[in-house]
Amino acid sequence: MSNWTRTRPLGVEDVLRLFNNIIGLDEVKDVLAHAVLTPNPVAVLLIGPPQSAKTLILERLAAYYRFNNGIPYTFDDRVTPVGLARLLFNHRNSPAVVFDELDKAKPKVLAVFNEAVESRRVTFLNARNIAVVRLRNDMKFFCGGNSEKILQYKAVATLSRFLKVRIKEYDRDMFVDVMTMLLTQREYGDFSPSDARRIAEYAWDSGFRDIRQLRELGKIYPRQPEKMINFIEYSRSIPRR
Repeated sequence: MSNWTRTRPLGVEDVLRLFNNIIGLDEVKDVLAHAVLTPNPVAVLLIGPPQSAKTLILERLAAYYRFNNGIPYTFDDRVTPVGLARLLFNHRNSPAVVFDELDKAKPKVLAVFNEAVESRRVTFLNARNIAVVRLRNDMKFFCGGNSEKILQYKAVATLSRFLKVRIKEYDRDMFVDVMTMLLTQREYGDFSPSDARRIAEYAWDSGFRDIRQLRELGKIYPRQPEKMINFIEYSRSIPRR
């Protein structure tokens, strides 16, 4: 958010502007705004299905903190304990770090993560020595995950370190409102409101409900609603593997 002024202290209403493109979820946005503003080190875990505003919120936080070029760091099977430790080392002076898909992290990776959240430090191990790196004492952790049950099974200790904020899946009306707003933005296709709503309604009714996929498609086919609808129809015709 490079256009924000830093000449005065930010208030809750200022931070809430981060989430102007998020429909509803007023309580979620309020607790996140206060988490951003508090001087205390905090850890917040957003839990919700893929078809929710979870990733959109994390993207706004990553952009605000200029973390990882504005993109939440996503866990998957390729992330190793050493890789996570190096990432945290590189961001050791950052005011906040932002992660998504926390429930997909391996248990050994979560052990490194737990240490960082609990003590604001990272331990590097190799064959010759051990090094402990301190993170900022007031570093904030904002994370997302799809399944609380998986985290309870894999690493219940991880859950105990976070404020858990549950987000429900979009219903049709909310999905259409969110996608209409996004697709009318210049960066996601610059569609007219009527075309954006038509695309969103068609996508929902076709089962094409991944907001990130639709945003990327809008960047490929700006102001070409029929192209968007044709691709959605094509995707529906191909069985998932």
